[in-house]
Amino acid sequence: KLAKKVKACGKNKILPLHGFIAGNKPYYNPSRVKIKFKSRRYTPVMKQIKLGFFVGLLGILLPFLSHGQSNSLGDRAQVVVETPHHTVHKQHITHKQKLLFKKPNVKHTPDYEYYHHMEQEAREKQRVKLEEIKSRGVSHPKKNAEYKYYVRAEIVAKEKQHMLRKMDKPQYSDITYFGHKHKPKKHLPYAMRYCKECGIRH
Repeated sequence: KLAKKVKACGKNKILPLHGFIAGNKPYYNPSRVKIKFKSRRYTPVMKQIKLGFFVGLLGILLPFLSHGQSNSLGDRAQVVVETPHHTVHKQHITHKQKLLFKKPNVKHTPDYEYYHHMEQEAREKQRVKLEEIKSRGVSHPKKNAEYKYYVRAEIVAKEKQHMLRKMDKPQYSDITYFGHKHKPKKHLPYAMRYCKECGIRH
């Protein structure tokens, strides 16, 4: 039978093997068996793993430990240098500078000024041409083709100016209106409804 308990009390002491029973007393093996335990605590592979672990841990902690003292004065406190307080004054903007950021009036744009000048020229040419036709003794001078040409030129110039004034309104120039005469309300996605004026849901 195998021994149930092995009790080592010394290095070379005889160990009794319990399990063989002679009557009511434990039986001692007469062969004086000596059991020695010889086992290494760490194998070479475990030693390499242990060494690698400590080297890695040291490499991780070294950067943090090197920042323990960031000043070059040793244990002395850093000298605080007080800088003078500078007040930032608000820049003065003149009226002419404000006009540069303001949206220009449509009457001051090059296109509108061109058609306005064209209208004045056509009106002046009408007056000159009407006097010339009357001096030639032509009946019904205002029905003459030369006179009607300048009349149509004046009408076209006025229509162009009217169109430019209309296109300058927020209904056409501001993208937030997207075609509406008044600024439309933007509803939430679940409350949107079809608009007959612009043809989209908003």
